[in-house]
Amino acid sequence: MNYVVHDRPDIISENLFTRACDHGFNQAFGLMHQRSNWGLISDLLVDIHFIDEKGDGGGTIDTRQEEDTILIEINKHQSVNNILLTLFHEIKHVEQIAMGDLKESIYKGEDTKTYEYDARPQEWDAWEFEKIAMVTFLELVGEMGNA
Repeated sequence: MNYVVHDRPDIISENLFTRACDHGFNQAFGLMHQRSNWGLISDLLVDIHFIDEKGDGGGTIDTRQEEDTILIEINKHQSVNNILLTLFHEIKHVEQIAMGDLKESIYKGEDTKTYEYDARPQEWDAWEFEKIAMVTFLELVGEMGNA
């Protein structure tokens, strides 16, 4: 798994964000040499952009780039905690896409396009993952000030 980070806001240090990315991807994918619908996980590139989004949205994911690249966009006007939660949430969607469970609005063979956002099973899985990843990350790094 390779990732590139663009326009990281000063509110979160490079060290903390890198550790969070590594932790989230390891939690989602475990052994990086496993195969996915996109080939080897180690060949996948995740392009992480911080965007100047005002409003409630935390982040989005997009697969419309190159064949082996997934784009994550994170609202840079969030607290550090919300940035991390958003990162972990979107990493879960990366895993869902890479493993073939999510393609557009089809999740594990079920069309969720007409579902309300908060009723979509792929979102429920991502919310559960973000909580677990956040707790285990905070246990790993200790207090935020120590990261």
